[in-house]
Amino acid sequence: MLADPDPSGGRDGPLAGAVMGEGGPIAPESVPATPQGEAGTTPGAAVAPEGFVLGLYSRETFLEDRAGLLDRLATAPDGPGDRTAALAQARMDLAEFFVAHVLRAEARSILDAAGPGDLGPRQTARWHALDAAVTILGPDTAPLPAPGNPLAVAEWPDRPFWAVLDAIRRRDVARAAPDLGAAFALLDSYPAPLVEHALPLLLELAIEVEDWALAHDIAARFDAYPILRAGPAHPFLLGLAAERTGQLLLAFDSYADAAERQGPYAQRARLALVGIGQATGTIDDAEAREMLTAIATGWRGGPLSLRALQALAELDRSRDAPVAALQTLGRVIEDFAGEEAAALARQQARSLIRDYYRDGASGRIGASQFMTGHRQIGRYYEFEPGFDAEAESWADRMHALGATSLAADEYAALSDRLSLKRDLEIEDVPPARLDALRLKRIAALLDGGQTDPAAELIDRGLDTADPALSDQLAALEVRLGRATGRTADLRARPVSARSTAHRRLLAEADFAAGDWAGARDGFAALWQAGEGTLTSADAVRLFLAAYRSGDTQLARRAAATFPDLALLPQYGDIAADLTEPEDALLPLRRAEALDRVQAAGRTLDRLREIEAARTQ
Repeated sequence: MLADPDPSGGRDGPLAGAVMGEGGPIAPESVPATPQGEAGTTPGAAVAPEGFVLGLYSRETFLEDRAGLLDRLATAPDGPGDRTAALAQARMDLAEFFVAHVLRAEARSILDAAGPGDLGPRQTARWHALDAAVTILGPDTAPLPAPGNPLAVAEWPDRPFWAVLDAIRRRDVARAAPDLGAAFALLDSYPAPLVEHALPLLLELAIEVEDWALAHDIAARFDAYPILRAGPAHPFLLGLAAERTGQLLLAFDSYADAAERQGPYAQRARLALVGIGQATGTIDDAEAREMLTAIATGWRGGPLSLRALQALAELDRSRDAPVAALQTLGRVIEDFAGEEAAALARQQARSLIRDYYRDGASGRIGASQFMTGHRQIGRYYEFEPGFDAEAESWADRMHALGATSLAADEYAALSDRLSLKRDLEIEDVPPARLDALRLKRIAALLDGGQTDPAAELIDRGLDTADPALSDQLAALEVRLGRATGRTADLRARPVSARSTAHRRLLAEADFAAGDWAGARDGFAALWQAGEGTLTSADAVRLFLAAYRSGDTQLARRAAATFPDLALLPQYGDIAADLTEPEDALLPLRRAEALDRVQAAGRTLDRLREIEAARTQ
């Protein structure tokens, strides 16, 4: 596989500490100039770019060369005709100097100011050649623009070198291979900074196409450049060649040497060491993960970071460690937003998230592990499409396990997040969705005994008029009333605004307070509401409230309507006593009846248990 065409990481910015060479500084007037004339050209004809004069520049005379070119640019005449041509030439001379030193940003800035709109044919051809060189030296993989593309002109003397580098930049081995030898030969006419940039690329291409003779010649040139000998590119590429020829021990040693150094080739060597270790079984998954984690942590951005993250995510997936894999994929989505890699990572993450939350909701993942995993996953995916449903399932699971505070907090956070998405028009969130989450939060708070915050949410009501949600709110209101004795708000409402659950709560409150007439009327209203509205426990309270309020007729009717009550302990005798005519009851009988009424009241707890068992 071809390397990143910018393995050096770029050299944008002036080189600090440049020294003069043995030949001394170049005076401003001695800086080489490109021929200015346009003589001999035919208007409208295609003109081949002239050969670069890059070899006239050196690292040793960097400061002097730059000073002379900047002085020439400052004194160049500006105006129509020849003046415009002179200024354009001064600019392109300076741009060519920056290309010689692989200073892309500086060269690009100068070229952008130079044209090519008002230039003659030769200067236009030169501008396009320099523009192509700056692009080829950069990380962009887009093809060169067709108009003025110098690589399409076979007569351009520098074409083989730049054509090969362009093909490497675009990962096109087949297009790069034919000109490799000619490109290598052109290095003799180029300055050291450009050679140091190109040699590793050419050597890797030779290894890729297995041209071992040419690879040997290219590798031998490294000795002439101390920067390359001291860097990681040379040992890495020796390792790559050894690995390609099956010499794994030599490859391992070379990669290890490169990995001790700094830069992109050192990072590639570290990745290669993991690959060899996994392929040969010399490192286990835990060791591979430790190495990949260190590699991914120490290098952010660019294709090498992506390779490390993808390898780490794949390893975690194979180890059945979905949370770790999701965290790594989350980094890919963050670091490479808008790129194809992020889209692929998002697709992989969706599948892992779905499976993880399904297993967590079903109990196949332990509660503590599920709790921790959700927090780690949410850090990266809380705003990803579809994650809200998974977060809700997590909160439902925590609620079912009794972690009511965690569940309530998650319902609240989820509601806030959905509200934000709605406000920012990221997602269309129906009001009923937020109401449903509010009801779940209230239920979790009540289950955890947090009645005050539950009461505040209940008092806020709902944003929709959905009947099913309104019934749920009413039921929660009843639960709050039973837990706190809070019924004043319900009594203040019109009767038409009270649900069945509300009416039952008020009747129960009256019964508990000894308001027999109120309890009688409340339970009687439930009875009149229709079949199935009155529960067995309600029937007992209705019967006792009717007796205690003196409504013996209602008591008799209730006893006759609910024959199952006679099956309860002592209830048959009590019913018989209570339904005799008032004047037939002797004082002793009345006292006995009241005692039995009290005993019947004590059976209500048992009735509740029976009623709960029936509804399960």
